[in-house]
Order: sequence, then structure tokens, then C-alpha cells
Amino acid sequence: MGKRYYIRFGGIPKNEQSIMWSSQNEIIGKEPGVSVYDALYLDDEKGNWHWHLVIPTPITESTIDTMVSLITYQHRQVFLVEGQYVGRGSGNEPCIRNVEIVENITDQFRLVR
Repeated sequence: MGKRYYIRFGGIPKNEQSIMWSSQNEIIGKEPGVSVYDALYLDDEKGNWHWHLVIPTPITESTIDTMVSLITYQHRQVFLVEGQYVGRGSGNEPCIRNVEIVENITDQFRLVR
């Protein structure tokens, strides 16, 4: 099995723990590590390879709202990362520690209008 890669929206917290937020935008806790999404490297059938994120299942309205917010409103940088898997976050997303940024892939996640 090869290396496992993830997609991270935003920088890496210094303590390597993402924050859990309530629907009222209040801090309610910390995740076991840095929240990320699983990543797949796929061909678009035109010879162009791109990183794609895997949405955690079960898919919830909160998961979709978070993803839309990260891409559309917060304009965060997007990074391809690797690290040690330490568990699942409150949105069933993977959480990792010992995070290494492999590449800035923000241009692959620009909102097309």
C-alpha cells in the first residue's frame, strides 16, 4: 500500500487539533487531530490529473455546509497533506497528526461560476 494523502482546507493549527463548532458558531470542543478529507488522484479523461476529495459518509447537511463554507466564503488555501491517522472527527472526517504539507493545490479548488 502506498502513501495515504489528504486534503486540508486552511493552515495547520500549531497544536495539531482542529476546533469543533456548533451550528451557532460557538466552540464546543477539539478534534483528535487536524481535520482533513481523504484524497484521490484521478484522471479527468482528458489527460489531466487532479486531486479530488472524498466526502465522509454518511453525508450530512452539516458536512455539505462546512465544505461550501470553506470553499466559497472563507477562501482558504487548500493543501495536499500527509500524516499519521489518529481517528475521526465530529463530521466523520479523518483526523491526522504529524502533518506534512506536500503541495498547495488551491487552484484545483477555485469556485467556477
